[in-house]
Amino acid sequence: MATEDSRKLFMAGLPESVTEDTLRNLFSETGATVTEVSLPRDRATGRPRGFAFVRLGDEDEANRARQELDGRIVDGRPISVRP
Repeated sequence: MATEDSRKLFMAGLPESVTEDTLRNLFSETGATVTEVSLPRDRATGRPRGFAFVRLGDEDEANRARQELDGRIVDGRPISVRP
């Protein structure tokens, strides 16, 4: 049985240039529906901290997106995508 957590992915290794729109576009390329993006920022600098959480429409979309995006190079850096 699918749970809400099975739709949520953790991304690490993100470059400073990444935005919520960048993440939405990456996941849209896999055919996934993005329902929520959390891109934590450093309180002092306002820069992204290098990781994010993304919730997708369903568990199948999350699995497919993880397989397609884990290890992809974004702005010269390999990213990690995990459940």
